[in-house]
Amino acid sequence: MTHARSSADLAVADIVSRGHDMHRLASELFPLTRSLTGAGYRRTLELLEAVSGPMQRHRFATGERVLDWQIPPEWTIRDAWIKAPDGSTVVTLAECNLHVVGYSTPVHRRLALTELQQHLHSLPEQPTAIPYRTSYYAGQWGFCLTDEQRRTLPDGEYEVLIDADLGPGAVELGEVVFEGSGDGEVLLWTYCCHPSMANNELSGPVVAAHLAALLRELAASGEASDRAERDARAATAQARFTAWVVLGLPLAGALLAELASPGFAVSLVATPLSAWFAFLAALLQLTALVCIGRLAGGAR
Repeated sequence: MTHARSSADLAVADIVSRGHDMHRLASELFPLTRSLTGAGYRRTLELLEAVSGPMQRHRFATGERVLDWQIPPEWTIRDAWIKAPDGSTVVTLAECNLHVVGYSTPVHRRLALTELQQHLHSLPEQPTAIPYRTSYYAGQWGFCLTDEQRRTLPDGEYEVLIDADLGPGAVELGEVVFEGSGDGEVLLWTYCCHPSMANNELSGPVVAAHLAALLRELAASGEASDRAERDARAATAQARFTAWVVLGLPLAGALLAELASPGFAVSLVATPLSAWFAFLAALLQLTALVCIGRLAGGAR
């Protein structure tokens, strides 16, 4: 019972440790500005690959058609903010990358609140949440903020900046493959194109990366076990052969001696002492042979 509890404790400790590792990875990925393309997305794949192990990359260039989808341009954003009439900052990309509508076109201008409102997004039913919005193909720009903050914006002239550009690039897909022993196939897939979200984003890639790492560990453990079994089989076969040789050599020697000098075998058991030693030698050889046979059976 003590051993069973110890094994269970180790299993729980391993799960807890993996949980901490997954949380650290999610924390590292959370602030990256990700979209369908771009440096943040590529950095995300690099961090996931550091956990999952070797990952094959597949690239699909801007303008390429993939089934019913056309690959969009690559979006690169460096900075974004809104400044209120008094010069104070309303929202910034640095504060939270959800504040900027994904794939926003570049803009730097001053405009009245009434016009700015046409480019703002909030969730009245969730007044403290920042929504996530994208505009992959519409060629628009915009900002997202909490509905509470949006309702308190004063009238006046605002200054907005989105320092970004759209150009040729590629969508990348990371693939980790494990060869199995059967003909079936199991596909686990997730996506990495949403920034700064947990339930609708990072939970998937983080779990998938650690699952890949666990499968790799299990595969390595299985290979080590198979190798140990092969080595045990080889050692047992060699020991069994040696046992037969050890058992056969005295018999062969006695036979040759009997052929060379008839009556030699009878002389070995002519006295009680010599008969006892001959019987003891034969018994020891047979015992060794049986033990090696049992070890061989256990190795199978």
